[in-house]
Amino acid sequence: MSSLDSNPCAPACGKPVRVSTRETGFSRVGLLLVLAVVFALAGMGLSKLDRARVRAARISCVGNGKHVGLAFRIWSNDHEEQFPWARHQKDGGCVPNSSAVGEAFGEIVDAFRCLSNELTVPKVLVCPDDPVRIKSASFDPQAPAPFGGKPPAVETKNLSYVAGWDADETRAQGVLSGDSHFGELLPSGLGDAGRSGLNRSVSRLRREDAIQETNVTWTSERHRGIGILGLADGSSHQVAPTQLPEFLLASVLTHSNEVFRIVFPKR
Repeated sequence: MSSLDSNPCAPACGKPVRVSTRETGFSRVGLLLVLAVVFALAGMGLSKLDRARVRAARISCVGNGKHVGLAFRIWSNDHEEQFPWARHQKDGGCVPNSSAVGEAFGEIVDAFRCLSNELTVPKVLVCPDDPVRIKSASFDPQAPAPFGGKPPAVETKNLSYVAGWDADETRAQGVLSGDSHFGELLPSGLGDAGRSGLNRSVSRLRREDAIQETNVTWTSERHRGIGILGLADGSSHQVAPTQLPEFLLASVLTHSNEVFRIVFPKR
């Protein structure tokens, strides 16, 4: 018997067997490519989740605006078609009894406290995308952490929204309430807005028969530079930066003196 016959492992042709020494796993470059793809896909997923979160917060804020607008209109219907800043405290409003309506707003916190029966709970007075304010669970001054703090406190830590001082239910396009992250450079308005409010005025300038708004824009604090405004007709709108001057101008045009005051909660 030949040596080939005695070796069962030898090939029939008599040629020696070649054993490959090449590795069959991932190369370093291949592994890096796979990791890059995985991280890219993960980033895309996180980006979609973040956009979904921002959109959900914006939709929720629109809902808050509708609740607040409806509450103010119900309150107004029960108080001779006037909002709280148009009535003295003795008549259920927020203007101090010793002050003249129109010259004093009262406390913005008290203006929203007037809505306790209409809103029931004050959680909707904090924008879902507000990184600073804290939702309060109760208007009850005896609660552990009531909206605005325990009276006579007028804290704004539970309030994200503005109040349109010159809003009138008969002038539907005036700003009634909405997000407060705009107007930091607007001039002060005439009148006393109390300890808790900042009174700003919006007006218009005529240049070559064109209407131009100045110092009006949303900051990036909420909704990625978009905001929510509620009008005196009870509607609530998502407003882009380019639309904000248009909404404010519509408010200005509701008044013969072409000035519209908005009260912002102090930080």
